[in-house]
Order: sequence, then C-alpha cells, then structure tokens
Amino acid sequence: MKILELDLRAFGPFTDVRLDLAEGHEGMHILYGPNEAGKSSALRALKCLLYGIPKNSADNFIHENKALRIGGRLRNADGSEFAFLRRKGNKDTILSPDGKPIDERDLDRFLHGVTEESFGFLFGIDHEALVRGGRNILAGKGETGQSLFAAGAGGANLRAVLEAIEADAEALFKNKGQLPAINKAVSRHQELRKRISDLSQSSREWAEKEKELRKAMAERDSVKKSLERLTAEVNRLKRLIEIVPKSGLLRETRAKVEAMGEVITLPEDFAARRHQAEKQLNAAIEVKRRAELDLERLHADIAKIVLPQKLLDQADAIEAIRERLGQYRKAAVDLGTLKGRLQQNKADIRVRLQELAPGLDAESVKGMRPRAAVKTRIQKLASRYEALQAEQARAAKALRDAEQNLNRLKDDLKSLEAPKDSASLKKSLAKLAKSGDLAAALQEAQKALQNEERQARGLLQRLPLCSRSFEEVGRVPVPSSETVSRFEDNFSRGKALVDNLDSRLGDARSELQGVEQKIDAIRLAGAVPTEEDLEKVRDRRQKGWGLVKRAWLEGENIEEESRAYDPERDLAAAYEASVEQADDTADRLRREAARVAEYAALVVQAEKAKEEIARLERERHDAQQATARTTEEWKAAWAPAGIEPLTPREMRAWLEQYGKILQRLEKMGEQRALIEKIQGKIGEHREELSRHLEALGEKPATEEETFGQLVERCEMTQEWLERLARRHADLETKISAMADEIKAHTQAQADAEKRLADWRNEWSEAVKILGMGEGTTPDEALVTLSKLDELFKKIDESDDLERRIFGINRDAELFNADVKALIGHVAPDWERLPPDQAAAQLNAELTRARDAATRHTQIAREIEQKGRGLREAEKEIALATEKLKSLCRQAGCDTPDELEAREKRSTDYQELKQRIQVLETDIVERGGGATLQQILHDVEEVDVDALTAQMKELERELSTLRERQSELDERVGSLRSELGRIDGSSAAAEAAEEAQGVLASIRDHVDDYVKLRLASLVLRQAIENYRAKNQGPLLERAGTLFARLTLGSFSGLKTDYGENDEPVLQGVRPDGNVVDVAGMSDGTLDQLYLSLRLATLEKYLETNEPMPFIVDDILIRFDDDRARATLEVLADLSEKTQVLFFTHHARLVELSSKVRSKCGLLFHQFNSATFKDSVVTSEEL
Repeated sequence: MKILELDLRAFGPFTDVRLDLAEGHEGMHILYGPNEAGKSSALRALKCLLYGIPKNSADNFIHENKALRIGGRLRNADGSEFAFLRRKGNKDTILSPDGKPIDERDLDRFLHGVTEESFGFLFGIDHEALVRGGRNILAGKGETGQSLFAAGAGGANLRAVLEAIEADAEALFKNKGQLPAINKAVSRHQELRKRISDLSQSSREWAEKEKELRKAMAERDSVKKSLERLTAEVNRLKRLIEIVPKSGLLRETRAKVEAMGEVITLPEDFAARRHQAEKQLNAAIEVKRRAELDLERLHADIAKIVLPQKLLDQADAIEAIRERLGQYRKAAVDLGTLKGRLQQNKADIRVRLQELAPGLDAESVKGMRPRAAVKTRIQKLASRYEALQAEQARAAKALRDAEQNLNRLKDDLKSLEAPKDSASLKKSLAKLAKSGDLAAALQEAQKALQNEERQARGLLQRLPLCSRSFEEVGRVPVPSSETVSRFEDNFSRGKALVDNLDSRLGDARSELQGVEQKIDAIRLAGAVPTEEDLEKVRDRRQKGWGLVKRAWLEGENIEEESRAYDPERDLAAAYEASVEQADDTADRLRREAARVAEYAALVVQAEKAKEEIARLERERHDAQQATARTTEEWKAAWAPAGIEPLTPREMRAWLEQYGKILQRLEKMGEQRALIEKIQGKIGEHREELSRHLEALGEKPATEEETFGQLVERCEMTQEWLERLARRHADLETKISAMADEIKAHTQAQADAEKRLADWRNEWSEAVKILGMGEGTTPDEALVTLSKLDELFKKIDESDDLERRIFGINRDAELFNADVKALIGHVAPDWERLPPDQAAAQLNAELTRARDAATRHTQIAREIEQKGRGLREAEKEIALATEKLKSLCRQAGCDTPDELEAREKRSTDYQELKQRIQVLETDIVERGGGATLQQILHDVEEVDVDALTAQMKELERELSTLRERQSELDERVGSLRSELGRIDGSSAAAEAAEEAQGVLASIRDHVDDYVKLRLASLVLRQAIENYRAKNQGPLLERAGTLFARLTLGSFSGLKTDYGENDEPVLQGVRPDGNVVDVAGMSDGTLDQLYLSLRLATLEKYLETNEPMPFIVDDILIRFDDDRARATLEVLADLSEKTQVLFFTHHARLVELSSKVRSKCGLLFHQFNSATFKDSVVTSEEL
C-alpha cells in the first residue's frame, strides 16, 4: 500500500493543506520543517488517517473536535485506489470525499490486517526507538535470538520481559534459597510438623483437667441458656409494663370512636372549599348591591340631560359657517388695506410713465409691452458682450505667454549637460538590492557571533572541572551521554547489589542472633547432653574399664596411666564415677530428647547462618571490588579529557552544559562562515560598482570609503543621472508641446475676434425693435427694459387688487345671506345680531349641545356596563349557592349553616382514628414480634399489680446467674491455661491447622511458579525458533546493511556462543577481528539495531503487501558520512516500499540532496502550516 495524498483539511495547525505523496515508483519523501512548523502534527495525522483520531486528541487547538478532518488517497499493489476522509468520533468516522459514511471494511482491504499497534512498531522508527533498541542489544550482551526477535517486533525489550518473568519466578522459589515465598513456606511447614510431633498428647492430669473443663463448659452453657430464657422473659414483662397504659388509652380512644356513631368523613380540602364558596357568595352579593345602587344613580343623571336636536341636526352647516367666520372677519380687515394699495399703485404708474416719455398715459403704453422672446434675446446678447471681449483679450495674452515660455524652455535645454548611459550601474545596484542589505547583514552576523561567543564564554566560566581554554574546549574528548548512562546503570546496579547484600547480611545476622539467643536460653536451663557428650563419657568409661582389666585381670602396673586418667581418685573410684556419668548422660538423653533435638537443630541452624553470612560477606566484597573497578573505568573514561569526574548523574548535567557550549561553538562556526560569505559578496559588489563609476567618469572606490558609503554614492550617482535624463526628456517634451500650444492659441485668437464681430451684427438688429439706435450700449438697453418691466408690473398689480376687492365684497354678501338663513331655521331670536356675532353664538351653542350628547352617551354605556355586572353577580350568587348545596349533600346536612359543625365532627373523628393507628403501631413495635390481638390478649390477662414484683424476682435470678457465669468463665479460662501448660494438645491442633494453611499456600505458589517457568520457557523457545528460522538470511542481509551504515568500519555480522552457551551477535572487522556488542560505541549499537530492523522489514516485504515505512529524525546523532550512508540505504528501500523521512534538521536535508537514487528523492517543506514541494531525480544528481 502507498499513501498518494494527505489532505489536512482541519487538523492541528493546518487548514485546507494538501501533501502530494504520489510522485515516484514507491518514493522516498523527505518532509522537512523547522520547529513549530507542523511536522509532528503531520506525522500524527498519517497514523490518525489510517487508524482514527484518538478521543483525547491534542490537535484540536484551532479546530473543534467535531470539525477535525483528515483526507487521504491510498493505492494497493494491484493499482486499486481508495480516497476517503477521516473525522473524529465514535462511529462512522470514515467518510467518502463528499462526506457520506463508508464501511470500515473498505479501508481494511488496504491495511492487509496490520493493526494500529503493529503499524506503530513494525513500520515506524524514531530516535528514541533507535537508541532503546541499541541499549537492549547491549543489555542482552548481543544474544542473537533476542536481538533478531526484538528487531522483528519493532524494538520490544525481550530481555526486560524475560528478566521480569524470571524475577517473579525467583521471588517464589530459588534453589537453596531462604527468602523466596515457597522456600519460606516449606521451612515453616517442616517446623510445624516437628512441633506437632514434639507435642505430647496424653497424660492422666491432662485427662482430669480436660474432663473438669468439659463439665465447667457444660454448666456454663446451661447457665447461658437460662440467662437467655430469663432475659427474654424480663424483656417481655418490660414490654407489657410499657404497653399496659397504651392499651388503656387505646380502649378509651376506641370507645370515643364508637360513641360518635356513624360519621361522614370529609376530605381534607372540604373546609377550604366551603370557605371559598362562602367567600364567592358574599363577594357576589356585594357586587350585586353596588351595581343596583350605581344603576339607580345613572338613570337619574341621564334623565336630567336635554338635547337641542335642531341645533345638532345643523351641526355641519354651523361648522361650515364657523370655518368661514375667520375668513369673513379677515376679509373685512384686508379690504381697507387693499383699497389703499390700489390708490398708491395708480400714483406710481403715473410717475413711471412720465420717466419713459412725457405725456404718455397708461392706455397708450400697453402697446409697448415687449414680447418675451425679444426681451430674452436682448438680455442674452447683453450678457455675452463682456465675455466675448474678455475671451478676445485672453486669447491674445495666452499667445504672448506661450511664445515667452517656448523661448525659456529652449534656453534651459541648452544649459543642461549631455546625459550618460547608467544602465550597467543600475543593473548592478538592482542585483545588490536582491542580495539584501549586506552591510547590515554583515553587522548583524558579527553581532550574533559576538553574542554567541559571549554566551559560550559565560557557559565555559560556569562549567566546573574543565580547565581548557576557550579555543580548546571544542576538542575535549568527553564520553558520550550513552556511556555516562551505562556507567550510571553500572553504579546503580552495583549499589543496589551491595544494598541488597547488606540487607540480606542484616537478616542473616539477625537470624543468627535469634538462634544463638535460643541456644543460650536452653543452656541457661541446664547443660544440654548431646550424642557427642555421650560418646565422650562412654569412651572414658571404656578407657577406665581397659585400665581395670589390665590392673586386676592381667596384673599390669598402670599407676602412671591411672593418675593420668584421674589424678584425684583411685582407679576403682574413678571408673565407678565414669560408669555413673555415662549412665546419667544416657538417661538424660532419653529424658530430654525433645530439648536435645531442639538444641541440635538450633546448632545446625546457627552453623548454616554463619556459612550464609560468610558467603554474603564474600559476595559483598566482590561487589565492592566490582564497584571499585567501575569507578576506575569511570575515571579512565574521563582521563583523555583531563577531568576528575563526579558521579554519573552530576556528569550528565555537566555534559548537558558542555553540549550547550558545543552548540554555541557550532553556531559560532556557522556565523563565521556566514560572515565570510557576506564579506565575499561585498567584495564582488564593491569591485563591480567601482568599475561602473569609473566608466561613467566618476571617482572609483577608495580604500578609505566603506561599502555602505560606496553604495550610497553609487545610488546618488544613479539617481542624479536618472534625474538628468528625465530633465532632458521632459524639456524636449515640453518644447514640442509648447509649439503645438502656440498654434492652438493663434487659432483661438482668430476665433474670438470672429465671434465678437458676429455679436455686433445681432445686437444692431435686436435694439431696433425697442426704437434704439445702432450705437446703443447693452447697459442702456437693459435699463430701458428694466423700467418697462417695473411699469407693467405696477399695472398688473393694480389689476390684481381690483379683482381681489371685488371678490371680498362678493364673499361677504354670500356669508351674510347663509348666516341669516341658518338663524331663521335654528334661532329666529338672533336675527337682529350682526352676522359674525350670530355665527359665533351658533358655534358656542353647538359646542354645549355636543357636550350634553357626549355625556348622555357616556352614561348610557355605564348603564349597559353596570347591567352586565349585575347579571354576572347574579350568576356568581347562583354558582356559589349551588356549591354550598353540593357541600351540604356531601356532609349530609340541610343548610350551609350546619357545615362547620359537620367539619369539626369529621376532623375529630379522623384525629381519633389517627390516634388509634399510632397507638396500635406503637404497641405492635413494643410487642416483640407478636400480633396486636395477641399483645392485647396478654395485657388483659396479666395482673398489673403483680408485674413489678415478678420483675424484681426475675432480675434477682438474672443477677445470680450472671455471677455464676462469670465464675464459670474464670474457671474455664483457668482450666484451659492449665491444660496448655500441662499438655500441647490444643497447640498441636493449632499447629496442624497452620500446617494445612501453609501447605495450601505452597500449592498456590507452586502453581504460579510453574506458570512463570512455562512462560519463560515458551518465550525462549519462540525466540530460539525465530533465530533458527531467520538467523541465516537475516544476519547476512543485516551484516551487509551494517557494513554500509558504518562505512566499512565493520564488514558484517556473525554469531558465536556466549557464557550461557547461547548464540550471541558479534561485529566483524574488515581484518577478520570480531567485536562483541559490549565493545561497540553507542552510535554503532544504534546502527546495528537499525540494520536488523531494515533487514527484517525487507524480509517482510518479500511475502507481504508493502506498507509505508515512517522514519522520524533518527540521524540526529549520526555524523554526516554515516547519516548520508543511512539515507542511501533508505533510498534503496524506497524501491520496494514508500519511505517517509521526517526531520527538522536542515543539515539532513542538505545531505539527502546529495544522495543518489534510481527513483529520485521528493522534498516537502513545512512552512507555517503549508507545504512547498520539490523533486530531485537521479538525473539531476
């Protein structure tokens, strides 16, 4: 399967970003991006695309969980393709490109059974997995099966798994061990068996005490039963005493209920419903009363109102008269004003007639009114006169100005220097601009170099133990961090071993001390005879017997030997004493067999403890020696650097600080290279610019002139030359334009003069109509027109005034007639009033009549409203009355007045019933489980007066029994103690019970132990089977790859047999020498593990569908040569399967661009959550 496309629609920092991975046969893709550019998000997106977005995804910081989307397109080896989308969710997470759910099985056809876990450890490797794989090979001492199996399983630490299984097994059982669980349990079981056999189980005294104990226990049981019986009876009597008053109260309450007879039980809300109905009835009665009073008042009020119907019928006519009244009165006022204005206008007309022509009257002047067209023509011609004159003057002036400007421009052009060609200089400056501000870049790089050096020196000053100068610090041969970790592990294991041995020594010494204390306790109780003691006294007795036989039977002289045998007694007394001592020792051995056996066992146990202490002390000494050797090796590792090292943990921190210094030194090197590069570019540009300046006749660059000053001078020169060229071109353009402008001005002057002549002809014809001569000026003509306008305006205004005066008089006569007719119909008594006064009086009467009509209507509406209220109140009264009747029927009474009494009777009845229920419940709860009838029956039969005396008698019996029980308890305890002292039968039983428990725990531990040993055996067998099956081809291929990755430092791999007679890996040098994995550097171990992984992957591809191999920055600790060799191996692998190589190191991208590959390398650069793709083919390489 190959990933053709990764569509990051909404994931992590990406939005609608597409990564095209389709190029190449299978293809090796280099995916590069700096930190925070999205490389890690894209790497996670690949796995999420195939196996789903996890529930707790960290890639939802821009897009919400429900909006996360990853798209992809896959292709199988058979050419079939599958495009889909992946969303975050619990089901239907695979969608078609158009967003519809797709069956998961459609994707499974492209995954070929590879699970998410398998994909992670088979087809992916990162720097951490690489380092871990190398360490595991070292920890396993190169054991071949584990190394191959771990490579095939993607880095599984089989050694750790096996060690964990075996550690768990040894924690259960260890041959000749004492601390493991099974060992301890077996020892305890043996001790218990011995204790059981040692305990005596029969004696007459014990039998008597045991019989006495059984008798005491039987009596105690009998006393206990009596106590229980009497206690129950006392409790029953106590309950009866408590129940008697309650039963009497119950009888009384029941009697009250019976005395009440039949009672209708009303519901709880009955009283509330009655109150509500009564409240409703009273409220309705009050509403009805108020409504009746209001209706009586309103009918009286409406009867008082009299309406003038004739006046109301003429309301529209009166309204019309009222509206005309104001106009009538205003017209009467305006009439005098209008007559005055008419007289003034006629006088003005006479004055203006005289101004125009003496003797001219108004009638004769009406024929002189000019037509509007003539008037308009004269006005237009007059308005054009000044404009035409001004236009002719402007044209003449513009022509003169243009001729002067042309002469000035020609003089300016002659004064300018000839332009020069600066195209070469401009091109060089443009090229320099593309390079950026080199001077500033140089200054910035120098500043950065100084900053890095300052920080590096500061770090060096704070770096302890190092006495190298700043120039030498970068060449200090320090151990790698892996070496430090290895030593730290060694020191930790050594310390842990010593601590463990110290702990075990402490346990063993404690055990020895306890055994010796037991031995001393036995000795303090008296000398303990042993078989050795018996053997010694018997030897002495035999020796004495030999002396007796020689002296008495054989008659030998043994005086000296006899004194040597016993200096203080004669031979006979000495021999008799030896016989007695031998017999006494034998008797004691028989009598104190248990004590002798215990003593012997303790002595043996003490000897074993001493042996164990000696062994542990030897092991501790060896462990301390090993730690000392490790310390020497640790110091030797730092010796080339001239450093006396501290602890590995402290030196790791030291290495981290040293690494920061190296990073600063590396950055300093980069900055120096950048400075040299910038300085080289500056030199090239300086030489080129100086050459261009000299070609333009300018002064070339001098040594005193800085590059910035030179660039500034070149830019100023270029700018000046460009301005000069522009000035030349501008002047030439202006001269050409000015010549065209003079031609235009000449033509404009001629056109202006022609238009002025045409105007004069039109003017002569126009003023003839007004009787004016040809020489009349426009101002004179306009003044005459103005006077005529004013005259005719006054004449027209006089005519208008006369018409208005006539209209006012006519309207007044009509108003007077209308008012008179209306008064005659409505109020004949007002006929003598003036028309305007009569009209006002009519309007006032109409207003009063309308107010009365409005009041009449309002009262009528109130009467209707109060009537409705009265009817509603009557309905409410009927409804409330019916409710009360219903309540009466429910309560069984005739009138509502009886309801309250019925309510009280019902409430009292229910309270009594409730009290009966409470009393019955209380009596039953105190009755000790008996029924109510039984309890009441018992109470009736009991003699209340005798209960107290009976209680006291029972309590005295209880007190006596309790005292006897206490005595029996003490007796039983005492007898048991005596039995325990006399005999161990109970101890034997307890020991037997404990022995059974220990035996059961042994069985459980043995089951677990067998399972662990079987698991270890099965795993080892699986590893061995895998090794036997794959060792030959895999090792051969891995050896080839290992040789390539180490650049021939190793020619291959081989197997040999280690300490446990198991095959182990070894590296083969080109000269035939072999190197164990312990002798390989950390980086070489990483490359060995990578070789095994790649060989395993190639073998997988021989029989399975290809799957993309994802590599995440595994080369960060490889030098450039080995990193390039690894990239070439991965490029070869890309011919068989797709390889995706993620990195954020520009150095690796640069190295990969030099790698030769038949399929070509494809580069994808991350940049702010986008991709920039490029392809490098083998031909380009």
